[in-house]
Amino acid sequence: MYILNQNSEFLFYKLLSNSYLSKNNLLSDIFLNVLNKYKKYLCLKKRNNIIVNNKPNRFQILLLIKLIHNFWKIKYISERGFIYIENIKDLNTSFLHYKKVNIYSSNGIILPGIIIPNNNYKTSYKKYNTKYKLKIDIGVSTMTEVYKLGINYNSVIFLRDSLSILNKKYLVSNHISSKLGLFILLEIKSSFTKQENINFILYNNLKNKTLILKNQIKIIITLNRRKRICMIFINKENLEKILFYCQKTNISCYINSYKINTYFVTLNVKYLNTPNEMIKKKDLEKIIQFVIWIFTEFN
Repeated sequence: MYILNQNSEFLFYKLLSNSYLSKNNLLSDIFLNVLNKYKKYLCLKKRNNIIVNNKPNRFQILLLIKLIHNFWKIKYISERGFIYIENIKDLNTSFLHYKKVNIYSSNGIILPGIIIPNNNYKTSYKKYNTKYKLKIDIGVSTMTEVYKLGINYNSVIFLRDSLSILNKKYLVSNHISSKLGLFILLEIKSSFTKQENINFILYNNLKNKTLILKNQIKIIITLNRRKRICMIFINKENLEKILFYCQKTNISCYINSYKINTYFVTLNVKYLNTPNEMIKKKDLEKIIQFVIWIFTEFN
């Protein structure tokens, strides 16, 4: 039975505290280790998809983990040294006001900043204020100072993530959903000793996923029935066992009548798409154990 222990909590904390886009960090090391360890089984595809290919076109079980980028790029720098980014869809930006951020400069230095309300519509930058609703102060007074720090257009900005545990029951962090799929994959991999026990794909935008396995059912794990973090493809004849397992372990599973052979397993996250999201440890443990059980039972 999978248990979220202290090592797992520390791993999750490190995932939330680092971005794999920076040069030297934990996530880039994790990907390098995976590639080196399983290079006989991996092939790198377009769109940054990493595909395990030990049984080409004959997958019995396939796990797809979505990588959600929790970052923004600088779109405008004002003469007074303020940085602007585009408005974020499906996110109440008022929650972000006075939150701290990290900015990755071109010289490799991580610089701090703070998001402030952008309510000044009387300046000559009105056209930028209407489009770029998030404004970041990095403690400078001119545009030239911003450039001297190595910050330019398209520099990457991240929220400062941290992990807290409430009442030993809930995990709380800034945008916990952004790294949840990757954390689940790493915990699943750590539970297997043989490298051929699991086939998986890390994907950002996998448009042809339905063409991979035409004759299998698709189980989609979602957050609050909205945000998918991973998918499992499995043979149809195993569906009855899976549904029975979900019923026995109180996992929320339902079918979408508009999508043939597609089932949804829901993982509830409080305050989804806000700077601080909350997830119950037992719910996360059940989902990870559910996927481990699938690969153990049917592989």
